[in-house]
Amino acid sequence: MNCKGILKANNYSRANRLNMQDYYKINSSSHLSAYEIRVAIWSGHRKIIMPFGDWNNGHSLRWYQNYNNVKHNRNDNFKLANLENVLLAISGVFTILFSQFFVLSFRPNVLVAEYSEYDGFSSHENSIFEIKPPQNWNASECYDFEWNALKSQPNKFSNYSF
Repeated sequence: MNCKGILKANNYSRANRLNMQDYYKINSSSHLSAYEIRVAIWSGHRKIIMPFGDWNNGHSLRWYQNYNNVKHNRNDNFKLANLENVLLAISGVFTILFSQFFVLSFRPNVLVAEYSEYDGFSSHENSIFEIKPPQNWNASECYDFEWNALKSQPNKFSNYSF
């Protein structure tokens, strides 16, 4: 839903229903594939995961394909309904929220979110997820939010061309 909202807010549309190839376009503006999630309470070998890391190799996300396979044919694909795919899906949602709302994704509905940072990972005491934003931004992809300059402009926001 958030991916659909991001595309719609930027006037992206197509004749058919949006799908994962459309949502993949968001990666160019947000670098979702470079976010790292650390599960603070996890003691297994995959403590750091990248829910959109598969986008570095193409358009498909294994965990999303597995979800669809289970949804459309539960009898044959039930083994794909596992904890790893659930963890990747939930951390994927958290990644999208963090890319949109930064630390406020830890504590929605508050004006200032308290969080801590360790090893480049942001965390909050109420979350099992710690997140490390992309480190691969080019200077041309970054912007300054200078309210004093923006407040007098009639159109304060510009669309991203996907």
